[in-house]
Amino acid sequence: MRLHGPNPPRSIGWVLIVAVAALTPVFAGVEEDADRAWGAGDHELALELYEQVLDEHPGNFRALLRSAKMLSWTRRFDESIARYNVALAVEPDDYNAALGRARVLSWAGRYKEARAGFQALCERNPEDVDAQLGLARSFAWAGRLPQARTEYERVLEIDPGNVDARVGLAYLDLWTGEVGDAANQSRELSAEHPDHEEVVKLGANVSRSAGAWWSVAVDQIDDTDDNRLQRFLVNGGLGLGKQVRLDLGYGHYEMSDPAGDASIDNVNATFSFFPSKGQRVAAHVGYDWREATTGATDGDMLGGLTYSRGHDKRWQFSAAAQRMAVRYSPTITDNGITFDQLALRAGGAVGERWRVSAGVGTADASDGNSRVTADAGFLYRLPVSRVRLQVGYTLRFMDYDENLDNGYFDPQSFVAHLAQLRVADEYGKRGNYYRLHLDTGVQSFTIGATDVSGDTVLVVGGTAGFPVAQRMVFEVYAERGDYAATTAAGFESTLIGVRLIWRAGL
Repeated sequence: MRLHGPNPPRSIGWVLIVAVAALTPVFAGVEEDADRAWGAGDHELALELYEQVLDEHPGNFRALLRSAKMLSWTRRFDESIARYNVALAVEPDDYNAALGRARVLSWAGRYKEARAGFQALCERNPEDVDAQLGLARSFAWAGRLPQARTEYERVLEIDPGNVDARVGLAYLDLWTGEVGDAANQSRELSAEHPDHEEVVKLGANVSRSAGAWWSVAVDQIDDTDDNRLQRFLVNGGLGLGKQVRLDLGYGHYEMSDPAGDASIDNVNATFSFFPSKGQRVAAHVGYDWREATTGATDGDMLGGLTYSRGHDKRWQFSAAAQRMAVRYSPTITDNGITFDQLALRAGGAVGERWRVSAGVGTADASDGNSRVTADAGFLYRLPVSRVRLQVGYTLRFMDYDENLDNGYFDPQSFVAHLAQLRVADEYGKRGNYYRLHLDTGVQSFTIGATDVSGDTVLVVGGTAGFPVAQRMVFEVYAERGDYAATTAAGFESTLIGVRLIWRAGL
């Protein structure tokens, strides 16, 4: 017998066979444990065990499919998609793997790829409700609302009364200003399916627009020009019918700077009417009671009109004519500064990840000054898992006729180039959430005899929300920045505040 050569000795071969036979029950036991954890709902343990199974048997289809699902449930979308790809390589015609992959692609914001997957399944079976529903959602989440409506209606042709399709159509109505229709659908669904998770979420979201709500906020702004502004704000509203709502507000503003102390009390109301799909007309009215540093009191009537349309389209347009107050410092309050302004804005989606917007405006100040403004920019949603992450750029221009030194920032030829970052996500089991924003770039302007060129800008802030009851949310928000257009004199400012929000059911 040869001891060396291309073939192992017989004794070694028998050792390998015995070893494999001995280990097989071990790996079979791991898979059984994983199956039991899966059945018991212990998905964290099940995923850990299925990973062990796949380490030894990368082609185990059940482990691939179940681990892919669990990865998606923990929002590890990229890993889940990769796992589904391996599963489909093992079983190319498996329906569950193809459907799961398409769903995770849509959750990850990869809508074009998701639609290709859903459409392939619909071609295999035109009566496939799950694939048709996924197709509708991928259109809706991408902002292509007319196409989404067509696909949701197709689901109802296949399966009349389908809860998910009805929920989807209600959201389309809500997003396009058909608040009354959304509220009616929400009521019907709540009566028929009171414990359905998505129906409950729909009711909460519709309540934000159609139901009663109120919020209380307290915050403070300090800047390096020795300005301090403390605000106490109460806002609320309710629906008055299918296409009408009323929102009311009160604000108390305490201000201090080297000139002294001043205060403003404001009441305001907004009456909104939705004349047809995708359109909104809003009438605003308010009044400011001002107390100057001298103790003298006076007031101003405020208000205006806003019209917007295109909420049901990929492009939106708005126009506004309003008299606005500036509530920031005693110097501004002493001078009674208000602005009569006209503004136009347009924006919309380009593809499924880009959003562009632009606006122009003119305003006449109560001290005889006037200004023109313009801005244009874009946001791009990055194809990443777990969080909503957007980057963008904005160009802003502002020009006043003159610098009057009445307490507000009135530069000539103000130009800012700003790179932007936006991050948002939910976390925890109670629906906690956060939103972060960062703007950075350069700004240039002339104010009085001072020329500022290439001054750096950094603004960073965010909001964290914590549900504290069934219909109540507590928020903490803060911002720190040195962007000239956000403070009266263009110095650094700090904002910190808290807010409590309550929304009634329908």
